[in-house]
Amino acid sequence: MLVPACTKRPPAPRQLKFVSKPFHVYFNVLRALTLEVAGRTGEAASAFRAASMAAARDPVKAYYVAERPAGNDGDRDRARARAVLKETYQRMALAASRPATAPFLMLDVIVDSMSRTPVVTDQATAEGFALLNAGRYGEGAAALETADRAIGKEDDGASALEHFARGQRDEAEGRVTSARREYQAALPGVLLGRASLLVGIGRLAQVEGDPAGAIDAFAQAARLDPNNPNIHKELAGAYAAQDREDDALCELMAVLLIDSRDAQAHATIGQLYLDSGRDAEAVIAFNRALELMPDRYETRYALATAFMRLGRTAEAAREFDLVDRVRREKLDERRRNIAREVEQEERRDDARGTPVPNQGGGR
Repeated sequence: MLVPACTKRPPAPRQLKFVSKPFHVYFNVLRALTLEVAGRTGEAASAFRAASMAAARDPVKAYYVAERPAGNDGDRDRARARAVLKETYQRMALAASRPATAPFLMLDVIVDSMSRTPVVTDQATAEGFALLNAGRYGEGAAALETADRAIGKEDDGASALEHFARGQRDEAEGRVTSARREYQAALPGVLLGRASLLVGIGRLAQVEGDPAGAIDAFAQAARLDPNNPNIHKELAGAYAAQDREDDALCELMAVLLIDSRDAQAHATIGQLYLDSGRDAEAVIAFNRALELMPDRYETRYALATAFMRLGRTAEAAREFDLVDRVRREKLDERRRNIAREVEQEERRDDARGTPVPNQGGGR
């Protein structure tokens, strides 16, 4: 039942209105995503809201609403959705392993994450790539079959591949503004790996001091590759840097819906709570992070700080002692590793027969 809907350009949104009850929630999400691709954002927001209301406690549906504006009642709907995500976190249990099924739906037949690096068009393949990106697969395949006769230049005469190569050179040489501009120019000619290129653009925007540009790039990347936890972490970090705690928590919850055993996400949630004075909630998050990665002494130090603020001095003292112990153990381990490396290097020198320097003397 899902196959006709999961295309680059799915059936007209009205065709997804009438579905059987067992599937209506998922079809509302598919319909919303379809409307969003078509640029009908207001209707898409209403469809996301309908999906969330039909599954009021479902954190995945809540995420769709919390992450997007929701029409005239946008603020109220987003607040309700964020409350669902926060409640979900409070009662979240750590799964034994990462779920086999990804939580977030995708429409593209040609999935962006099929390539970890951008697949960029040159002048010959530009027309075919553009048709594939538009969901016109038959025409795109035909164009690629005759790619040697295709022109497909950009307005300035450069192909997307040339823009991408320029961007790489500029980035390597520290020309941040120029690199970002070239990557942006290359983006329309990228068939796969657009999300990874957008993450690069977002990081360059951060270096340039353009937080709004960084958030926009990371958000686009998250929609292209919604089941990639690292992209959600990038977006959460960009939100946190702008003191947008609720937005950051929303993205970190997306990470945990993908994999509830992500220790970094739990630790970051704890830090957000600690920074905003929600110390009891911070304790829960830090304990979850430490359950997964007990050697993270930075997280343990933050947990001790939360305990101190709550007046739980004995527990704070215990955690501070553990921090000191872990630090000493890591320092001792580092010293042993250095000594081992020095010893191995000496053995290699002996095996190579490194000559002993002449200490002087006559004939």
